[in-house]
Amino acid sequence: MVKDKLKGNFVEEFAMLWDYADEPILGLDGCFLKGPFMGEKLSIFGRDGNNQMYPVV
Repeated sequence: MVKDKLKGNFVEEFAMLWDYADEPILGLDGCFLKGPFMGEKLSIFGRDGNNQMYPVV
């Protein structure tokens, strides 16, 4: 069933967050969207060994 597949993907992907949390720095940023697509956008960024930022979620 499609709902079971989606739930399985959610559980697997959520479990991967702990791997990203092992990194020393994670940043959370958010903004409110305006215009025809109102809502909120959240992003999580990490830093790699070269001190460069990369998107996590």
